[in-house]
Amino acid sequence: MIGLTITRTTPDCKRISIRLFDDDCPGGAIPVKTEHFHPFEEYGDLYIEVIESARKYYRAIGRIMLRSLLTNHPISPEAMPSFFRNIIFRDVGPQENPFRDDILEHLSDIGAEMNVEGWIGQPIDYLLSDDDMELITAENFFTKVIPGYFVDSRRLAIDSIVEGLTLNGTVELQALFHSMPLHIVSELAFLKPNLEAEDVIKALEPKYFGGEVLKEIQKDFFEGPFIEFMKEQENKDDFLSKFVHFCTGLYFLPDHRAQPSFKIVVEFNEDNDLGYGALPKAHTCENTLVLPRDAYDGSKETLEEKLGKAIAFTSASFGMR
Repeated sequence: MIGLTITRTTPDCKRISIRLFDDDCPGGAIPVKTEHFHPFEEYGDLYIEVIESARKYYRAIGRIMLRSLLTNHPISPEAMPSFFRNIIFRDVGPQENPFRDDILEHLSDIGAEMNVEGWIGQPIDYLLSDDDMELITAENFFTKVIPGYFVDSRRLAIDSIVEGLTLNGTVELQALFHSMPLHIVSELAFLKPNLEAEDVIKALEPKYFGGEVLKEIQKDFFEGPFIEFMKEQENKDDFLSKFVHFCTGLYFLPDHRAQPSFKIVVEFNEDNDLGYGALPKAHTCENTLVLPRDAYDGSKETLEEKLGKAIAFTSASFGMR
């Protein structure tokens, strides 16, 4: 969704571009306010066409998310912050959420630090510009101000994404997710934002080849130096994410409850076409990492060198992130 824009030339030869998502927020992309389309408002039919185009884009994004879920492909965590997951996936707005500390935390995640005490006693109009002179209280800050500022102002985008996600209400996805806590919905529908060594190791499945002695060497290497190396890479320069991408084409692991059969096969080369000390290779269509059958003579240092080079070469060739 990064860089997704609508660009039109107006009758008076102005070139206007509107981003459909604010991609600069730390917690992920958020749909822009409907007022962002107002530069087209004075152009009548062009404004109507732009609004309809925006709806189509937003609906398409909702359908892509639905297809991802139906085909067991969890969504990138960067695609939607938690605040909007509650609204779009669970149909739970701030006014219906009793956990107000969570609301403020979710807003903080997208860079919106909301100081409730600082606004109490001010007219709602100060924040919403809606001519509502009711004074802000600790209660209506959550029931009127936050919904108005973050949700109602984005109705064009939010409603259109929901239409796509639910196929205009024919798929009762929101009803299903409404009864689940947000963290469960996030675990089922979205990938984890950070990979942990334990999760990567759980996904690994060794495949040994050769005679019994060679298989034992491979097994000792996998259960010893290989697993030890993986544990050492946690929180180290995104290595685990790069490793998973090298093997699978994905930057994140699917949640095991959504795809319990998902594995990354660590295969020790059967045909010996990987010579001694060769770089590992990967088959992303089969989620497979192929290592030389000699298992680098059990050397963790050689594994680190060779695997690091293979991942770096792939990154340079195909552009990683």
